[in-house]
Amino acid sequence: MKVGKFLKESVVFIPSKDAPDWAIPILKKRGIKSDIKVVVSEIADIAGVWHEADVVTYYMYDNGTIKVATGSGKAGPWSTRSEKAIYSGFSGELSKSRAILAVHSYPKSARLYVHPESMAKLLPTNQDDLSNEELFVLGLCSGLKSAYRREEAAKYNVNYDSILSLLLTKGYVNKNGSINVTGKNAIVGKDVSPYKLGLKPKYGY
Repeated sequence: MKVGKFLKESVVFIPSKDAPDWAIPILKKRGIKSDIKVVVSEIADIAGVWHEADVVTYYMYDNGTIKVATGSGKAGPWSTRSEKAIYSGFSGELSKSRAILAVHSYPKSARLYVHPESMAKLLPTNQDDLSNEELFVLGLCSGLKSAYRREEAAKYNVNYDSILSLLLTKGYVNKNGSINVTGKNAIVGKDVSPYKLGLKPKYGY
């Protein structure tokens, strides 16, 4: 791998239906309906993204051709000679015509590694300037079950229902209060903990 070509990666989320044309049939066949994590970089650093209970299938797309390699937590995907040959052909680098789709068995999910020039349109643009309270509530929607969010927000003097209503109006959450793709992209890579956002807890917490 030519680490000299490394470009700091960006991460976004997209609905599975908005994946590249070559990836959509694979996602449908594997039953992936959730949002896809898209890693935008010049190099696909895929080492160590699986665990013992997980089986990962890598679909390597290169200018119309798709090659497949599979691995698990007990044996990495590049453990056999044939699989090493496939990986060697990609050398971990991406280009406008080259991408890697990783489909995980547990939990069932997918991530797509793409080059910045080929998928720049996926990068979020023109996002609203969100308040610290809005970022905090988005974090709660992303990481906590709905039954606990209101109580957690109240610990930091945040009116959960009011902020959630604002986020719904701006298009960051769904009507049922779940975070959507726009909301995920608004907080990805950010520390939305109350302490980092400067939200002080009520006395007694």
